[in-house]
Formats: sequence, C-alpha cells, structure tokens
Amino acid sequence: EEEKQNAARLQELQELIQRQKEELARIDRTLIELNNEREKLEAELDREQQLLEDHEGELEKQLEILERLKEQLEHFQEEKEHLVE
Repeated sequence: EEEKQNAARLQELQELIQRQKEELARIDRTLIELNNEREKLEAELDREQQLLEDHEGELEKQLEILERLKEQLEHFQEEKEHLVE
C-alpha cells in the first residue's frame, strides 16, 4: 500500500515538474519575444533621434541663411535711405 502511495506521489511530482518545465519554457519564449521587441523599439528610437538631429542641423543652417538675408536687407535699406537723401 505504501509503495502504491509512493508511486502515486512520485507520479504527481513528475507531472508537477513537467508542468513547471513547460511554464518555464513559455516564460522563456515570452522573454525572448519581449527582448526582441525592446531591441526593435530601441533601434526605432535611435533612427528617430538621428532624424531629429539631422532636422535640427538643417534648421540651424536655415536660420543662419535667414540671419544673413536679414543683414543684407538691412544693408540695402540703409543704402536706399542714403540714395533717397
């Protein structure tokens, strides 16, 4: 009788271990998927950051051009005023 109980208990423990192994495998797959997703998001964030930096550089160039044009306009206005006098 005790041998049957031990065998039954052993069977239960083996089934429990198998379920835990399956659960660990599922968790492992989920972690791998999450890590892959994180890596994709980080790469996308890096691309977006680079685009922003490129755009910022372009805006700075355009601002410099506008400032030079403003200076030229002011210079032309001064020349015009001198010519009118």
